[in-house]
Amino acid sequence: MKRILIVEPSKSFAQFLNYIISRLGYEVYQVDSANQVFEKINGIMPDLIISETKLKDLNGIELCKRL
Repeated sequence: MKRILIVEPSKSFAQFLNYIISRLGYEVYQVDSANQVFEKINGIMPDLIISETKLKDLNGIELCKRL
């Protein structure tokens, strides 16, 4: 099963995305900050990361550059 990591500070929007994406057959993980991405990424090895651009600890674009 393909894994998708959602990086979204809004819990309600992240839950909405999780609901939609998981119904399509993907394994979905949620975090709310860039720091959490760096903590989780090696453990889950996502196939796709969907990220908000305005994160509390790092710009989403900068997150992509660091990955």
